[in-house]
Amino acid sequence: MGRSLFFRIVKKVVARDNYFVQRTEEIVWVDWVQKITAVFRMLAHGCPADATNKYIKIGESTTIESLKRFCRAVVEEFAGSTHFWYDIMNTCIIMHNMIIADELDVDASIEDHMEAPTP
Repeated sequence: MGRSLFFRIVKKVVARDNYFVQRTEEIVWVDWVQKITAVFRMLAHGCPADATNKYIKIGESTTIESLKRFCRAVVEEFAGSTHFWYDIMNTCIIMHNMIIADELDVDASIEDHMEAPTP
């Protein structure tokens, strides 16, 4: 995923849900980058919520809440639904389509036939 697409999604999610805005009254600041990175790791790699603690340094409950809110915000912004499991599936589909569209090179040549590499 390109940087511009990542920040486009982040801006929409932060604008939709203030849960991702960093609050100064928290004892330990959990930045929106940590929350959204944890969500992307879970969605892209299928890792469990407690596995994000080692690299991203946020707890399992925060990761799960971030996943729920991120998915809901993405679906509300780009599709318009609010059911949790439907939100996760739709989020994956929407993000997949956005990544494909972002990486699509309109000027790329299409080859009719390619030789298979010799083993």
